[in-house]
Amino acid sequence: MVRQKIAHLFQAELDRIFQESLKKGRSYVDVLSKDLHDCVIQPPYKPKDARMPACCGVMRNNRGVGDDILSDPQKIETSTLLIRYQPLRQ
Repeated sequence: MVRQKIAHLFQAELDRIFQESLKKGRSYVDVLSKDLHDCVIQPPYKPKDARMPACCGVMRNNRGVGDDILSDPQKIETSTLLIRYQPLRQ
């Protein structure tokens, strides 16, 4: 239940980012997992509050045709996951 609630919060913030980029007429938006995570889970936070796996999972689940992973050096749930989304497809 908690995981679903946290994932929902990350999804809502990602949707807000997509809508904002559409309003600004951008053809793409780059989202860094650390930035998305920090928008939802306000720093400073205790290690038990960190939800990077849920954050990265939501980001990966939102990838579509034309979206590119720009940085994912370890192929794990990390603060350096960077995805370029094409928000016009949203």
